[in-house]
Amino acid sequence: MKTTIKLHGLKGVEQKLAQVKGATAKNKMRKVLREAGEPVARRMRSLAPEDEGDLRESIDVSPLLNRSQRRMHPKGYFADLEMHIGPSGVVQGVVQEFGTWFHGASPFARPAWDGMEMKTLDTIGALVWVEVEKKARR
Repeated sequence: MKTTIKLHGLKGVEQKLAQVKGATAKNKMRKVLREAGEPVARRMRSLAPEDEGDLRESIDVSPLLNRSQRRMHPKGYFADLEMHIGPSGVVQGVVQEFGTWFHGASPFARPAWDGMEMKTLDTIGALVWVEVEKKARR
């Protein structure tokens, strides 16, 4: 079944967005993504086990990956703007989430995202709209 959606009246929004300088727009979007991602990070922290060292403390919202995470992605993989939510710099995150031969999986990241996905996406949409409206008023 094919679905067609027609949007009208976006010409003015498009013009206002074009007026925002590239770096300014990226900074605003980083702020939006960080703000929308923080509730997911809090949920991950609450689901992560306490007995796994620094796992809980390592969960953060950041545009950066650590060195080992960057190595896992091929050159040119990254988008112009990304925000990552999850543990950084500790191996316990992978072991806990996926398990090993000796330790069953005890996921915390996927359930946190699955439970908050729509709310997070709605928050991003609402916060972006606020920024568009601010620019449109100028």
